[in-house]
Amino acid sequence: MVDKTPVRVVFDSSNVATGLGEFQTGETVPLANGGTGSALTIGTANQVLRVNSDRSGLEFVDAGDIDIIASSDSTGVQVQDDLNVSGTLSVNVLDVNEISSGDSTAITIKDDLMLAGTLRAEDSGTLSIDGAIGVSGTITSGSITTTGTITTTNISLNQIEANDSSSVSVTSPLQLSETLQVAGVVTSNSTPTENNHLTTISYVSDNFAKSGFPNSTVGTFPLSDDSSATDFHEGSDGVGSVTVADAFGVALTTRFDCMEPIGSTATTNLGSGESHVGA
Repeated sequence: MVDKTPVRVVFDSSNVATGLGEFQTGETVPLANGGTGSALTIGTANQVLRVNSDRSGLEFVDAGDIDIIASSDSTGVQVQDDLNVSGTLSVNVLDVNEISSGDSTAITIKDDLMLAGTLRAEDSGTLSIDGAIGVSGTITSGSITTTGTITTTNISLNQIEANDSSSVSVTSPLQLSETLQVAGVVTSNSTPTENNHLTTISYVSDNFAKSGFPNSTVGTFPLSDDSSATDFHEGSDGVGSVTVADAFGVALTTRFDCMEPIGSTATTNLGSGESHVGA
């Protein structure tokens, strides 16, 4: 059909109808009279028609040019298909069952993560964390398995065990506020030299009631007039001549054990008569 030309009633200043005329550019029919309240021109491809921000008429806008999406009854907006967001999605509360990255690599959280519930593995098995963990409070857990470092001021747990069933190594001083109960074996890689050092029953059995020089054949450090000529035997506990022992462990040649005497302290001036050792 051919487009029709709309006409309007012309009124004078006293609001008296004086005749008919064509609609002029920019003239509209108000909403109260069944019109749109807007002088519309057709939009571009894929644009949609919406109420303008002043709620005074209609306008064409791009399909994605929407500032607010809200349900009519304030319950919720239902999205029944995939929602692809190429920009930033900002929400106050995110209520979802699963979050995954688009390329199956990783999800990066750039701010603090506050949990009101429990952090656990999907299969209730092992929660794997690749990297160090810094905790400013207390870690309370029944089981923690890590191949990295856990840094915390306080840790509260029931049991510590090696993940390869070998041993647990403590490389720094261990301070305990409660009793230490060990179900396995405690070993020490060094000889105790202070009253508060850890010792073992094997060390006590080997050294109990010993004093003086039980392993040495001489009671003084074997030092010649020339300190550079003294054979310190690098890699051996004995100093002096080559430490050869018989089948009963008794030295056959001169030997001085640097861990002796037991029960007392002996000193030797290695540079006696010289300006420095090895002069």
